[in-house]
Amino acid sequence: MSDTSGDQPANRASDSIDRYLDRLLGLLRGDPADVRRTLVEVEDHLRESAAAGMARGLSGLGAAEEAVARFGPPERLARRIHRDAMSVPVGGLVGCGVRSAAGIAGVGLVAIGLSGLVAEALGRLASPDFVAGDLPGVTYTAQRCAEFLALQPDARGDCAKAASLHHWGEVVEYRVAAGLLGLLVLAAWALARRGRPATDVLPRGLVPAVVVALFGVAAVGLLGLSVVQAISGWSDGVGQWLSGGLVSTVVALIGIAWLRRELARPLDAWVPSNGSPIVNE
Repeated sequence: MSDTSGDQPANRASDSIDRYLDRLLGLLRGDPADVRRTLVEVEDHLRESAAAGMARGLSGLGAAEEAVARFGPPERLARRIHRDAMSVPVGGLVGCGVRSAAGIAGVGLVAIGLSGLVAEALGRLASPDFVAGDLPGVTYTAQRCAEFLALQPDARGDCAKAASLHHWGEVVEYRVAAGLLGLLVLAAWALARRGRPATDVLPRGLVPAVVVALFGVAAVGLLGLSVVQAISGWSDGVGQWLSGGLVSTVVALIGIAWLRRELARPLDAWVPSNGSPIVNE
């Protein structure tokens, strides 16, 4: 039976480094490939440091313990790695913010366009008055009535009906135009994101949270206006608020599902894929 007692110091030295790496592995967050690369970098530095200590005359165990001590507690090293990975140049942060804002703006414009289609449907199912009828007390001059009647010959001399038809058309057309602009904005936003890394420098879930907040407030406000006006006993014009409130509610619900999915995902990679970790000297 061969004597392996001479291998024990070397094994103990290796075990000291391995234990450190095992503890660090449990602390690192991120994509498995990035975590693996970080562990390889740390292990290389530890073993190089241990080899340098042995070259100075330290034992294998002593050199390994010195190398581990120079790196500091794995908890501190993990925090440094995560902090360094989250350090983003101001230009990159601003660019990411602008791109995210453009995406949210595009979604908002498309939502306005969809509300125009809903307003079109409400006007056909109910009446143009329901979408764009004037509130009590609104009157028009003879000249303005003539303009409405010239634009809406189907009103057959009814100034109020001609005004409703005209305003209904404006509500639908302007909103649909905004939706088409939103599609262009989203197309430009998609092109701007093409070829960029999948990771984002903004906090995870920030964009869907903004979507939920904006459209949630819009939904409450617009639906609230619809209810208040309906309770007042005057249904003319309710549809312009109702159409926007319905679409805002749908977008807010989609935003909630998006936010829940983002928060349910494993933490995004906050571990650097290159560069050396900071070592305590």
